[in-house]
Amino acid sequence: MVQAVNPNITLADVEQASTNLSRNEYAFWSYVYIAGTHEEANQIFENDFSDLQVFSAIRNLSALLEVRLKTLTGNQHQTFFPAITSLYSTRTWWASFETERRQVGATQNSVIPVDNQLRDAINIVSIDAESNFWKSLLVAYITRNYTIHQMDITSPLIQLHSSVVLGHVINVMILADRY
Repeated sequence: MVQAVNPNITLADVEQASTNLSRNEYAFWSYVYIAGTHEEANQIFENDFSDLQVFSAIRNLSALLEVRLKTLTGNQHQTFFPAITSLYSTRTWWASFETERRQVGATQNSVIPVDNQLRDAINIVSIDAESNFWKSLLVAYITRNYTIHQMDITSPLIQLHSSVVLGHVINVMILADRY
């Protein structure tokens, strides 16, 4: 899933990302396994149980990503957006991230439906490794916000984009400390 988003990622990168999670390493592998198993099951026969499992895995991986980002900042009291602002606001790509975040409507009290936000973020064309990272970060941000507050397995997040979303979330987990 992550190689569909970033072909440069290797198994060693995924293993290092899981090691970086220390006590949460087992949880990471479990969520990845559950997601992969139920993505495959849904391809064989669509079913609500697998949709629920994929949704749960996405939500839990998003939560693990937030924990990872807060660990990198050294401030466990931050939420997702303050953590990424703390980590990345001085990077040269941050202005592009912010412009696209606002354009897709991934802002507080946005009237743009999350399905449209997610679709538009996924459709951003990456021109280099940095833009691919911040695109993944944007998808992960939208996904985290949606899955923490909603429980709708009929949304396009699950029905159309779950594999891609999982790839983006895992991509950020792997590359968070490199960018």
